[in-house]
Amino acid sequence: MIVLIIVVVAFVNRAGELNLNKWIWGGIGFAAYGGTQVGLAIIAGLAIEMQGQELSESAETVLNFAAILASGIVAYTVYHRMPSYVANEREAKRENLLDDDIFR
Repeated sequence: MIVLIIVVVAFVNRAGELNLNKWIWGGIGFAAYGGTQVGLAIIAGLAIEMQGQELSESAETVLNFAAILASGIVAYTVYHRMPSYVANEREAKRENLLDDDIFR
């Protein structure tokens, strides 16, 4: 839970630096980390259930660390894609302005 809070705070701070909506990017950070955790838990649970096996404590610990690692990678990737999103958004606005000038 602490890691999730750290991820959301990092996304909100970065959104503030890039003049983006802090609420939306905080939610995106939450979804990137928390959603990956939930999705992997559901997939792993269904796979284990379909095989008819029970999960030992050591296997559960390994799956938890793997989910934390995968969630961190997803959140890190999204975090570092934020500046390119801003650049693409500004380029799209610039192109739209030029197109409007042509038709006037």
